[in-house]
Amino acid sequence: PLPDAPGDATALLRDALGSLSSGPGPIPRDAALATFRRHLTRIQSHVRDTFEHGDLPGLKAARLLAGLTDGLIEALHGYALSVHAGTGAVGRLAVAATGGYGRGVLAPFSDIDLLFITAAAPAPAALRAVEFMLYFLWDLGPKVGHATRSVADCLAEANGDHTILTSMLDARQLAGDAALFDSF
Repeated sequence: PLPDAPGDATALLRDALGSLSSGPGPIPRDAALATFRRHLTRIQSHVRDTFEHGDLPGLKAARLLAGLTDGLIEALHGYALSVHAGTGAVGRLAVAATGGYGRGVLAPFSDIDLLFITAAAPAPAALRAVEFMLYFLWDLGPKVGHATRSVADCLAEANGDHTILTSMLDARQLAGDAALFDSF
C-alpha cells in the first residue's frame, strides 16, 4: 500500500525513478511516464479505497490527495530540470499550486491548477521545462490549469482580474526556487 505521508510516498516514486537510471543523462521519457502513471494510479486508488472503507472523511481525503499530488509535481519538476539541464540556464523558477489545490484540497478528478513563477521574463530554457511538465502531466491524464508569469506579471494580472487575484491568494509553493516564491 501507498504510505499516507506524502514525503514517504514521494520517496517511493523517486526510488522507482532511480531504478530506471542506467548512467549519465536523464531517464527516457516513456519509462519515466510509465513510472509516474503507476504512481498516480496508486495515489488515486489509495485515497479512494481509504475513503470508501470509511477510514477517511471527505475533507481529509481531499487533503491527502493534494499532499500526495504535491510529491508527484515536485518529482516531475526535478525530472523536467534533469531533462533540460543541457539546454541552457533555466533561471529562477518556482512552481505553485493555486485555487483549491493551493488551499491544500483536491477532489478526485479535479483540475490541478499550477502557477509557474519566474523572476523576470522567462528564459527559453525555463519555458521548455514548463512546457515539458505540462505535456507530461497531460499525458498522465489529469486536467491541468496553468499560467506562467513573472512576479511583476502576477501583480499586474491580479490588479486587473479578481479571479486571478483570488486564485493567487491561496498559492502554495510545490517546487523550485523558494526565495522567488517568497518574493511573490
